[in-house]
Formats: sequence, structure tokens, C-alpha cells
Amino acid sequence: MKISGLLSGILLFAATGPASANDRPIMPLRIDLPPAMRRPLHSSCIDCGVHHPPPSAPLSKADLEADVKRQEKEEAILEYKARHGGSDAWTELGSFYLFDVSPPRPKAAIPWLTRAAQAGNVEAMELLSKVYGDGGDGVPLSPGAAEYWLTRAAETGDTGDMKDLALTYQYGVQGQGTSPRLAEYWLNRAAEAGDADAQLRLAGLYDLGTFLPHDPEKAARWYIRAAESGNVGAIGQAADFFTRSGDVNRAFDYKVRALKGGVADARFGCYPAPGLSHDRLSYGLALCDYENRNRTPYIPALAEALATGDALPQNLPRAIALLKTGLREGHPEAAFVLAGLYERGDGVTADLPEAARLYGYAARAGRAEARAWLAAHPDVKAPDDDFIDLPNLPEDQQGAIKAAVIQAYAPDIYPVRALDDEVEADVVLDCQWSTANRLEACAIVEENPQGYGFGKASLRAAANAALPQVAARSGGHVLLRLAWRMQ
Repeated sequence: MKISGLLSGILLFAATGPASANDRPIMPLRIDLPPAMRRPLHSSCIDCGVHHPPPSAPLSKADLEADVKRQEKEEAILEYKARHGGSDAWTELGSFYLFDVSPPRPKAAIPWLTRAAQAGNVEAMELLSKVYGDGGDGVPLSPGAAEYWLTRAAETGDTGDMKDLALTYQYGVQGQGTSPRLAEYWLNRAAEAGDADAQLRLAGLYDLGTFLPHDPEKAARWYIRAAESGNVGAIGQAADFFTRSGDVNRAFDYKVRALKGGVADARFGCYPAPGLSHDRLSYGLALCDYENRNRTPYIPALAEALATGDALPQNLPRAIALLKTGLREGHPEAAFVLAGLYERGDGVTADLPEAARLYGYAARAGRAEARAWLAAHPDVKAPDDDFIDLPNLPEDQQGAIKAAVIQAYAPDIYPVRALDDEVEADVVLDCQWSTANRLEACAIVEENPQGYGFGKASLRAAANAALPQVAARSGGHVLLRLAWRMQ
């Protein structure tokens, strides 16, 4: 869904400097969809403007007669080939009776397919198994015959048929009961023959332990064999298995292989597991830094590793820069870690009021430790910011400020998935009102709900807002509440 035209908004008020960070005044904005796009929430959509082509016209009598003649001619040709050919020709004619005539004629197919199957044609065996397993069209359902012919096909060494036969014993398809012993036997045959899919399925059955007995050693063996084949899905599942098994170093190695195979990203490097070897720890965090520079959920973990020096060589300037990036992108964990640095004076000048301000961000995002710190330090106040007192400004300046911020809400800025799901949101930003009359160093203080991209959309809008001159009021902080509304 696209938004056309500028979004309208209402800019309300902001009071002067608060006594504490928790009581800061807010400059509320309301972001509405244009009237042409408004509709009630949870409304249903009928057709939604989709063009439905008219149904195809039924075949004429002449077309039907021509189709019948075509089938008769093709049948005559295939019968001639079958009477003068071998098992391939017999199978081709049987397949024709099953799939190329209307209605199907499985009773006519069975003699030709049986002749081909008895001559060793694997495709004919498979088709006979299907005919007897499905039944109908004059052929009685015969699970025993279906099992017999599929077993004959599997015994030729075809791993696909081995897996299909194992499925019949695992799930009881084609009217058969389940048989863990036979399912395990045929999956083992296919797995030993090098079929990666069978190896992975067998590993999963041993790992899960519901159909086959739980056997971690056999599960590990087959996960490794499947991964060695280069199957990227198997590599990822092997990594998951070894993670759950507590073998963190082997799990890490498979995660790296999954990353190289294009089925994972480097997030695993950002959250190192206890017991990981030092070289893997360093490599993982380096991957995290390289692959996820703009993915803020991973920034605090990497920054904390750089700040403590436990996993990587200590680099406090780099850690602080990363944390400030995470703070600007609205990650509360970045605020919490950075607050600790200001509290202790690690890499920065100790500043308890600044620590209180950052702990306040983390507390409002639900971090219990931040709330506990603020409760334990009631005398530490966040720095008072020099807030713009909009109601005391001339009306033309208030209007210009409103126009500048709303102008930033260009077409299409309302998050697309939120539009599709008809979701509204409230976002609070803390921004620096720069001497160049721009909103800079904005950080997401609150975003509700999360996961739809409202926070980043709000940051883009604030960054694009060119503010008018306001007499002697630049240089301070201002809180903006952005109310995203569908109607």
C-alpha cells in the first residue's frame, strides 16, 4: 500500500526544563494517513481491486471429438510400440493409460506395467505401487501389492524408493501400519548409500526420539555425514544439534559453514556461548562486527566484549562509538551498557547524571536492572536539558516548526508491513536541537509496538527535518512523541 501526498500532523506543546529525566516534557506529533487512504481498522477487503478474468469457455463438441481422436491415435502408436518393443515401451503405454487419457484407465495399464516390472523396469514397479496403493477406477485397493512393488523397486538400489518405502512404514500410508524397524532399515540403506536427505531424516529421528529410540551418538553420526555432503540445510541442523548437546565449539564450526553456505548470518558470533575457545570467540565477534555493522541488535554484545577485553583486545573508544550508534538506533541494551561506562568512568569521564539519563532509557524499555539502579540512586538526577518552549514562540514560528517536521514525513514513510497489518504506533525520540537548526543525535526512547519499523521511520523523519531559526534556543535536547495513526 502506497501513501500519496504529505502526511498531516498536529504539533502540540513542550514545557521548559524538567527537574528529572523521567518528567521531561514532550513535543507530540500526530502522523495521519491522507483521507483518501483512511479506512477503519480490522476492515475486510472484498476483491481489493484485483481483476478477475472471465472463466474459460467450455470446449466445443468439435474440440472434444478432436481430443478423443488424438488420444486414439496416440494409443494406437503406443500399442504398436509395446507389441514390438521391450519394458520401456510397455511402461510408456501403461503410463499413458494412467496419466494421458480422460478418464484414467488403470485396469488397462496394469497388464503392461506388470510385464515391464517383472522384466526389471523400476519405473513400472513404482507405478504399480501407486496404482494398487491408490485404488479406484475399477482397481481394488491393495496395500500388500503396493508394498510388494515398492519393495521390489527399493531393492534395485534406488535411494528414492528406499526413502518412500521408509515413509510408508513411518506414517502408515497406503493402508499399511507403521513399523519403526522397517522404516529404520530402509532409511539406513539409503543413508549408507550416500543419500544426504536420508541421512538427515535418520539423524532427526534419532535426535527426536519419538518414532525411533533416542540415540544422540547415532544422531551425531548422521548429522555429520549429511553435513559432509555439502547440504546446507544439514549443516544448519548439525549446528543446532551440537548447540543443544553442549558441544559449543563443534556447533560454532558448523555455524561458520552455514554462514558460508548462505543460510545463516553472523548473529551467532555476537552472542558467544560459554566454553567457546578463544580463537573461535575472537573470530565470531569479528564476524559480528563485519557482517552486522548496521544491525543494531548485535552492537551491544560486541561493544561489551571490546569494553571488557574478555573476548577481544580491549578497545574502549571503539566500544563507546558502537554503543552510541546503538543508542541512536534505539537499542535499549546499548543505553544500559553505556550507562555503566559513565557510572564507572571506563573510557569516559565518570558522569553519574549522564549515567542516570541512560539508565532511564533502559528502564523505560523494561530493563529491570536499570530500574533497580535508579531506585538505589534517588539523589542522582539526569541533566536538565534546555527545552524549546514552543507555546511562548510566535505563532508563525510554531507553524514553521510544525511544517518542517511534518514535511519530513514524505510519501511512503508509513511502514509497509504496518499498513498491511493495520497497526498504529507511538514513538518517542530524544533529539539534540543543533546550532544549525537540525534535529541530530536522535535516539529512540520508546517504540510501541516494536518490530514494524516505526522507530526507524521516525528517525528518518527527524533527520530530514530542516527547522526554522528559533531565537537563542538551539543547542538543547527536545523530546518528540510521534503518534502514527491509520485514521
